[in-house]
Amino acid sequence: MAELVIGRRPAGKKRRRTRSGNAVMRLVLAAGVALIVIAAAEAVLQFALADRFAVTEIAVRSDLAISRDRLLEIAGVQEGVSYFDLDLARIEERVAALPEVRSVAAEKSFPNRVSLTVEARTPLAVAFGELGGSLTPLVIDADGVVFDRSAARADWDLPIVSGLRFEGERLGARMPERVRPFLESLGTLQEEAPQVLNEFSEFRLSGTGGGIEVLAYPTSFRTPVRLGDQITEDLLKYAIMVLELIHEDESIGSDVVELDFRTGQAVLRSVQE
Repeated sequence: MAELVIGRRPAGKKRRRTRSGNAVMRLVLAAGVALIVIAAAEAVLQFALADRFAVTEIAVRSDLAISRDRLLEIAGVQEGVSYFDLDLARIEERVAALPEVRSVAAEKSFPNRVSLTVEARTPLAVAFGELGGSLTPLVIDADGVVFDRSAARADWDLPIVSGLRFEGERLGARMPERVRPFLESLGTLQEEAPQVLNEFSEFRLSGTGGGIEVLAYPTSFRTPVRLGDQITEDLLKYAIMVLELIHEDESIGSDVVELDFRTGQAVLRSVQE
């Protein structure tokens, strides 16, 4: 009797383990079936609602020199696409890749509207880069970004910023950080006192340690004006006034080769210095 009882215990435990394993398998299968059913239901729902939530209205505000259709092509947006498939971050990334774009914002409004707002860079000055053995105009903005390269830009009424060296195609490149204060002050003049800015045709930059100096060339006088890394409306007006005074006096004007305003006061540099 004792041997019979002992021999039956393993068989009973084995059956219990088998029943437990079968239960786990049934749960796994049930979960798998449930996931398939949910995925299928979601697919059917999206298909059924695709027309209802398709994009039917696209609003575009842009001052770029490209057509609306071309802009939407670059953005990857078109009517009929599902509202839920719109990836706003990806849309902004595509448009922002254009060198002439300063900022871009994409938004969507439920259930079928998307809007795209694009701000173009404002031309501030023309620099020159070497391309194919010849100099090519490079248009820069107040952020110091080179965003256009075209001979046609040379006809724009923009001052020249020289002293910067570029080689090859530099679209999208940024000016050195030490140039930023000058460009920002130039941008302020462009907005607030363009008539004063038009009194100067060229600004030549040169490095001084960690900063820069600016040599400004007037359009109506042959005497250049040496400035610091920032320029203001009052400073340029003062420089023009001094230039008018010294050129009215031929005895002074003939000897002056440069006006130095780095200290805020006019210092006349003569041929002998």
